[in-house]
Amino acid sequence: YSTIKKMSCIGKCLGIDGKKQNRSDDTVMNSLMKAIKDQLDVKYHAPLEKMEHNANATAQSRSVFFVGAGASVESGLPNFRQFSEHMLNQLISHNYDDGVHHDVHHDVPAKDISMFVSELRPEVLLQALHEVYGGRIFEFYDWFEGAEPSTNHFILARVLKEGGLVLTTNIDVLIEKAYQQLYGNIGDGDGDCDDGLDSIDVNMLVTKEDFEQFSIEKMLENKDNSRGTLMKFHGTVDTTKTGLDKYDTVRFLLDQVGKGIGTGMHEVLMEVCNNFDMVYLGYSGCDNFSVQPVLCHCQSKRTTLWMWYEWRERMELEDSSTEAYERDMNEVGTLVSEGKSFSEISRGMEILSTCEILAERENALRLRGKVSDIMNATAHPDHDVVIKGTGVDPIGPIPEWTKDISAIDRVRGAAKLYSRASCTDEAITFLEEANRLVSGEGKGGDDNNSTSFVKAQILKELGNEYEKASTSESYAKALSCYNAAFTLFESSSHSTKAIETRLDTVNVLRRTRRFDEAEDLLEALELIGTSNDHNGGDSDAAFQKTSIRRGLMKGLILGMGRRDTESRGKALPILQEAANNADEGGFVGLRAAILNASGLIKYQMAGNSIDLLQSGAKDLDAAFRLNIYIGDARSCFQQMRNVGLIHAKLSRLTDSPELLEQAITEFKRGEKFLFRLSKNRIMGELLEIRFRLGESLVAAGRFDEAEPILSKVREERVNQADWHNEARTLELLVKCAYGMKVSGNVSVELSKRANQIKLIYEDALTNKSKQERFVKVPITASNGRQILQTSSHLVKDVDLNLSMELQKISDSLFNNH
Repeated sequence: YSTIKKMSCIGKCLGIDGKKQNRSDDTVMNSLMKAIKDQLDVKYHAPLEKMEHNANATAQSRSVFFVGAGASVESGLPNFRQFSEHMLNQLISHNYDDGVHHDVHHDVPAKDISMFVSELRPEVLLQALHEVYGGRIFEFYDWFEGAEPSTNHFILARVLKEGGLVLTTNIDVLIEKAYQQLYGNIGDGDGDCDDGLDSIDVNMLVTKEDFEQFSIEKMLENKDNSRGTLMKFHGTVDTTKTGLDKYDTVRFLLDQVGKGIGTGMHEVLMEVCNNFDMVYLGYSGCDNFSVQPVLCHCQSKRTTLWMWYEWRERMELEDSSTEAYERDMNEVGTLVSEGKSFSEISRGMEILSTCEILAERENALRLRGKVSDIMNATAHPDHDVVIKGTGVDPIGPIPEWTKDISAIDRVRGAAKLYSRASCTDEAITFLEEANRLVSGEGKGGDDNNSTSFVKAQILKELGNEYEKASTSESYAKALSCYNAAFTLFESSSHSTKAIETRLDTVNVLRRTRRFDEAEDLLEALELIGTSNDHNGGDSDAAFQKTSIRRGLMKGLILGMGRRDTESRGKALPILQEAANNADEGGFVGLRAAILNASGLIKYQMAGNSIDLLQSGAKDLDAAFRLNIYIGDARSCFQQMRNVGLIHAKLSRLTDSPELLEQAITEFKRGEKFLFRLSKNRIMGELLEIRFRLGESLVAAGRFDEAEPILSKVREERVNQADWHNEARTLELLVKCAYGMKVSGNVSVELSKRANQIKLIYEDALTNKSKQERFVKVPITASNGRQILQTSSHLVKDVDLNLSMELQKISDSLFNNH
């Protein structure tokens, strides 16, 4: 935007005022309100007339528009789907006829490319590609060049000329182009002209410093200042520069927007919301890590008008009194919680994001219909509108460097996307292929990529996917990958990467309940990672992330691996500090993981504390919301399962059947999230959530529903030789048999299941392996005592001898525990 600023100064200094328009008496807001009222029944006019009055009431009044990508579609710019599909086709789709990549064994089908675009949020998809290809991916934004302003941009230029405010998340310069075509100058009002005059018509806020130096309050105090203001929250393409320098101010990656907007941007946005009525045009609200959260938390009393485009014969105007926003938000939330993906819910993410904003407003209007008709009616009659799409390449750019992408990078890029989309099986397949290529087993493993660092990266990522599979075999594979990757990172002096990989190892040890080993390794890492001594090209952000992960691992080990009150008491402040640091650093996924850990630990240590349980549920709900936006189905499953555990416990403490039914619903929804993770489904976690579902159904007295679920769980536990969890499941089946008193086979089944429990623990009297487990994992001993005593009590009326035998075994095994 520096060129635009210079041009405006030159024009003024040469005596060219650039004013080509004969302005009509109507302001943009007057014209817009008239166009809308012409389409609506008179009963809807009152709130619109109030907005019209507010925009013209005093000299300090302003028309204010918030603009998103939808406002630029008519200029021929691609929407995100078109842009992303084109980019992915160049980056991860293989061409077997080019004589280079013919040794790659796996291609990415078109349906999967479509799935990535539907399932992954823009910042998540771009982040995954950036991790493989770096900043070169921004060259695809050259597609935006050549576009010409549309009706919307000329209207927004008029708003600026009238002294209004235009806020946007767009990085294109179409509003600036429209302003130049109509009025000839735009800039930031810093008075750079040689004659010393402050000649700029428009304030431009792009950088962090721009926002920090700007004040709405000072603007309102200056009665003579009628200058408009253009605010670009995600940066702008600087057409005066070349190459990647054009995108210096652009903020689109998850690691960038995850930090939220800066303090200056936050304060300016809040001031605007609290001082002005605002019209939203073409904005989806889907920037859920930067602007949207600020809009959600601003409970402004000013009027909001949301222009919601949809095909309908008549315009419809909704307001806050209809509760339409809460209804729509709940409907989408229910579908997502039931396992529906956003690609299966029409405009689901957009509905959820926008209604979260509207629901917080006292005076929120949503205009539903053909918004383009309204904008055409609002346009000034003297303004010539450029034909849609003029100057934009309909195919899209193909950067030169994409022709030389190695097979390894293509396969690894595909694996990153499959991983982000929670397709664990496919991610493993592609990473195994990448590992084969980088090891030089195939012709695709060229010398430039067959380095120890690239191989270490692939092994680390492969270990992450094996870990997600959550089986004994996959955990062993993950540890093997991590050990090999650690050695390679260490040998190539990438100390931060080496620490990251060791933290991955700590997590596997923790998940397999090898807490002592995990704690020893974590303590060793703390000794070598207390200072910022990273090298080998590791970034400050990467080092900061490892420090936060250490806090997460330490909190999990203390809170989940240790049963004493003192350890758990230490865990929560450690996790709180880690969560704050993750929030500050913009590590959205890591913050969600920390909130999940905090919620689960609060559940574990709550006892009968209703307040602590409710606090845990609040943490889990916050984590769930973050993971919904990221698109992390696995983590959504974990939060749904954990909040179900809390609601099940709260139902017992508060004698609330409604909470128990809520827990049952949450377990069922969690299971559906799990089904999206892998074609083979993740058996360990699937069995756990089905166990919890069966447990809640038993507590609710729904024995007929619980019986088949628990019988299947028990069958799988037998196949896995998991005697402890088999016994836990048999205890619930004993309760089922006891509760189903209408059946003639109840006593037979009751005795049979109690006897199976007896055999499991009878073996423990002489089985040293089971006895050692009671000592190493104390919860197995406490569970065993409870299982034996519950079974002894319930079977007493039908088989007294068996009841006494169960009690005797309990006394023999656990009196000393």
